[in-house]
Amino acid sequence: MVRTVRSWNLARFATPYAGLGNSPSYLLVHFDAVTVTLLNFIRLFRKAHEENCKQAELERKKAQKEVEMEKAKGINLTKKGVK
Repeated sequence: MVRTVRSWNLARFATPYAGLGNSPSYLLVHFDAVTVTLLNFIRLFRKAHEENCKQAELERKKAQKEVEMEKAKGINLTKKGVK
């Protein structure tokens, strides 16, 4: 896929910039650098999002467990008071 994208981009950039003196390969290198940077950012963003989701799930489970413990304590206290 990368080769197809590169050859397509080279052809795409070659025509408009040929008269300006800018080399299409020069533009392609910068385009590739921007693309790589963007893909790295997306990868890191997704990884951070997954980690945040996992952390939120752990916090939700912890809070739910605390609520259950408080309910259990309340039930235990009323049972002791009845005896």
